[in-house]
Amino acid sequence: MMEKLSLLWKGLLMGASWAGMLLYEVLYLFLNYVDQSAILPITIAILTYTIVVIGYAKLLQSRYNKLVDSPKPVSFKSQLKLEFHFSVIFPLVAPFYFVVVLFNTVKDKVWALIKRDDQSKEKKEEELPDAGALTASLGPSFMMSGFVVSILVVIAILIDVILSASAGLQVGYSFWEYTFFGRSLVLGGFLPINQHTSLLLIVSCFFFSILWWTSAPGFRLYFRDQIYQNQISQVKEYRGSK
Repeated sequence: MMEKLSLLWKGLLMGASWAGMLLYEVLYLFLNYVDQSAILPITIAILTYTIVVIGYAKLLQSRYNKLVDSPKPVSFKSQLKLEFHFSVIFPLVAPFYFVVVLFNTVKDKVWALIKRDDQSKEKKEEELPDAGALTASLGPSFMMSGFVVSILVVIAILIDVILSASAGLQVGYSFWEYTFFGRSLVLGGFLPINQHTSLLLIVSCFFFSILWWTSAPGFRLYFRDQIYQNQISQVKEYRGSK
């Protein structure tokens, strides 16, 4: 039994190693293709990516409006669930997540059929009257995230100049690049990246947009008491106080 488990473990490690090598190879081919591309198609790709991100943000706002458009308060679990569905991590775990959702859906359907007779005898809960909805805009959270990311970038650039000079690097060579990617089999051959215009544009666009998008939920969850609730009651209280 132990020998079989040992062989299985070695097989998993070998498979993970081959998968990592394949990922490195695909990433290198992609970066090499981007590096040899002209500026015009890179610009079109960045504009397309920007339009997709804006559409994704509008979809997030729409889902948020549906979540908050209820007389009942939004639970913290529902808030985390919404933010998780629109995080950069979700596409990586989406297949596993949908399997779990499908299993729970089938389980709930079967359980509902079994308990259908009992449920028909129960009294329905009284529905709360619909008092309308007034939801907050998620735009300020993205603006605050962009502001914080901009400050961090400026600080990182200033520190990079000092560290590059202290490390004896030539002008134009980034200390951060060689610290994090100097030994990388994929990115090491493209350093310094500022000498590869197309690659610099694509990498900067993806990196900073992911950093910007990832930090925005932190502001929304920090101010969740003001954001994740229907604002219509506060407006009516304000008008009634006049």
